[in-house]
Amino acid sequence: MKDKLFKIFHFPLGEDNATNILRVDNLARVVNKQGLADFYIYREEDELTDAQVKRTIKEADVILARELPTKIMLMLRKEFPRKRVCYDLDDNPWQVLPSSSHYRTMGTQDIVVKTKNGTRPLWATGITKDFNKYLNMWVLQQTEFMVRQADLVTVPNNRLAKLISEEYEQNVTVIPFYIDFINYPDIVVKDNTKKKDEFRIVWNGGSSHGQDLNSIKDPLGKLMKDEDITFVSIGYWHEPFNKVLSKKQVITRDWVGTNTLPYVIKSYEPDIAIIPLSGVEHFNMYKSPMKFLEYAAMKIPMVVKDDLPYNELAQDGENCLIYKTEKEFIEAIKKLKRDPILRAKLAGNAYRLAKKFSLEDRAKDIIGVYKDFKASYKKITR
Repeated sequence: MKDKLFKIFHFPLGEDNATNILRVDNLARVVNKQGLADFYIYREEDELTDAQVKRTIKEADVILARELPTKIMLMLRKEFPRKRVCYDLDDNPWQVLPSSSHYRTMGTQDIVVKTKNGTRPLWATGITKDFNKYLNMWVLQQTEFMVRQADLVTVPNNRLAKLISEEYEQNVTVIPFYIDFINYPDIVVKDNTKKKDEFRIVWNGGSSHGQDLNSIKDPLGKLMKDEDITFVSIGYWHEPFNKVLSKKQVITRDWVGTNTLPYVIKSYEPDIAIIPLSGVEHFNMYKSPMKFLEYAAMKIPMVVKDDLPYNELAQDGENCLIYKTEKEFIEAIKKLKRDPILRAKLAGNAYRLAKKFSLEDRAKDIIGVYKDFKASYKKITR
């Protein structure tokens, strides 16, 4: 007799953002493909009736969620008190950079700025546009509520696990980062607009990386003034760059879908990628090194800031070049610009490292986390 398939029910993901796709959608696809579990993501367009949703919940072995309204959690606790609910948290929402657009809804009123008349909360100065202190408080309280109510919180690294465990006395398990290579095919794309000796640097990301980009504004401007280099920026464009970079040396591209991004990046034929960090440890340290793995999977050699979380994977001279200072940032790029053999070596080594984090190979262990959780669950008294 065939064993009953382990059933996972995942509540709606909300917006189709990168983290949801990388951490949930891709996982569900691989898990279902390998027959490891019946992983169902409930989407609002499924238009299930309340009765159908509750029946699916009843049949599930565990309930997963990344975003869940309070009323749904309360319903689960009331109608399905024995169901195991796991909440996935991939960031520290209580530490968001003021320079990030997310600060307006996930920031803190504790940050103040100096004014002629003393100090004022940052949100009250107008520097952070459209700050909504009520929505801000609700988002943080909602996250805290979910962390406290969940039977298990899953996070991508030990640092965030320690924070949640100590702050909320909560069950926490680390589900390490992984990469789905189906989104990173080993293809060569040619850009007919790229000149023969043109050297291209690529960076991609959202507005939350504004502080990171600001940390390289001056050295990048100086470097590109002296060198024949093109900077390719995909996603967020950092306005301060307009003061130091010539338009002739810049290629910008609006944000594209996560699963499309690798193709778009490779279509520009970048010679190297850069991963700058602002050095704001309390913000960056809780993140995962996904960007490193993504460039590695695309076989693009990298220049990486020597800081968490990327220095957990980065090995200077082996799978990337590491920099600590602005001078080292400039020297690293110059070195890679004149040495194609080194570029190929770094890219090859980084790719082999990324393969160790393949979702295809890690899916069984990840589902094992949820199976062990159900089997050995012991609820902490709150």
